[in-house]
Amino acid sequence: MKLLNADKRQFILGYDGKLNRLYMIDKNLNISSFSLLLSLVNYQSAILNDDQHGAELFFKDIPES
Repeated sequence: MKLLNADKRQFILGYDGKLNRLYMIDKNLNISSFSLLLSLVNYQSAILNDDQHGAELFFKDIPES
């Protein structure tokens, strides 16, 4: 799954669920951090898999902001 457009190739280091942050690194060892709501990713996956009930459950966890 493509998460973002970038000018350089990056690799996932990890995800911090408490802070909703995705940490990535490039070949020059530069670390980047992005905000990523896991509930939003799960919601989008449910929609793509035609799982309306699952999508409704994840939608409740997505903040309005």
